[in-house]
Amino acid sequence: MEVNPDRMQRSDHDTLIRVETKVDGLVEEIKTSNSNLSAQMFDHEIRIRSIEKVHDQVDPIGSAVKLNKLIADQTTTNAEKRQLAAISAGIASLITAAGMAVAALNGFLNLHK
Repeated sequence: MEVNPDRMQRSDHDTLIRVETKVDGLVEEIKTSNSNLSAQMFDHEIRIRSIEKVHDQVDPIGSAVKLNKLIADQTTTNAEKRQLAAISAGIASLITAAGMAVAALNGFLNLHK
């Protein structure tokens, strides 16, 4: 069987056209992905800054101590004191967890810069 050079060249040309089309599509997807990633990072940075600002304004440990002192100073029943102490501890835990989440997210974002 004889090989037709024109046919091989045409087949190679068609293959190169398909490859070029796919590469162009991948380049466009990468550009779109980078654009979306930049927008998401900007949005996350804004949210992190606002969370850090709130965290800096609120002293979670100091607030818990003050709240516990207020609870101890009140003339409430023991059950109410325990309930308020639990709420105080829960609030302090939530504030601490939010601070840790912000720190983790900040670290994650710093890794991907």
